[in-house]
Amino acid sequence: MEDKYDKIHKGVPKGSFEKIKGIIAKAVKSKCQCTIGMQMVLIPECFDQVVPLAKLGVELGVDYVQVKQFSDAGTGMPMHFDMHRYAEISESLKEAESLSNEKTSIIIKWHALEESKNITMERVWSFEKCLDLPFLFQVSGNGKCYPCGWMFNKDEFCYGDLQTQSLYDILHSERYWGVIEKIAKIPVKQLCNGQCRHSCSNEFMDKFLKAYRGSVKYALADLAGSEEQYKKLKDNPPEHISFI
Repeated sequence: MEDKYDKIHKGVPKGSFEKIKGIIAKAVKSKCQCTIGMQMVLIPECFDQVVPLAKLGVELGVDYVQVKQFSDAGTGMPMHFDMHRYAEISESLKEAESLSNEKTSIIIKWHALEESKNITMERVWSFEKCLDLPFLFQVSGNGKCYPCGWMFNKDEFCYGDLQTQSLYDILHSERYWGVIEKIAKIPVKQLCNGQCRHSCSNEFMDKFLKAYRGSVKYALADLAGSEEQYKKLKDNPPEHISFI
């Protein structure tokens, strides 16, 4: 895995892979109420690393290892491949998933991987605007913060820079909320394509908001699965989950 890590993270100092493993192990040992996970963006160059990564996650004792789809708009991206190739490693994905135990969950984003096969530049979204941005936050490798990967290196959508600002200051800045409000006014079809990380949560919020116009109680019960389940969640709300 170390050779593959060095190849992907070009220019990193020798020994960085072992250093990262040590940091993760230390975080797992010292963490409080925080979920710690690892993830892989699935591209052909990494097909042979799915099972090794799952084994490493179990070894380190993280809470989850996630294998996710690569989002390719078809233009302007550094690599392109036929998403149908995901079928080539279905058995490896199943093997990795089977390594889950009580401590570590190996999560394969089956639905997203399958959906990726059918995405084209003419994608039709079920929602009109991107409204879930306050729930997700992404940081580029250079420390700059954006709403999502599609906005990387676009200054107009940059929240701030962790090299010069604290995360607290960024989240409480006028700039942060200004970017969110700006994006909320732009039709999603003008902003993005591909299998976006935000699509599932936006679909959830879209369904909720449409139901909300009738009855809050009905909307929550419908999304929870039943009134009985809604009452159970209401009486026993889950703790807020922070994750890295």
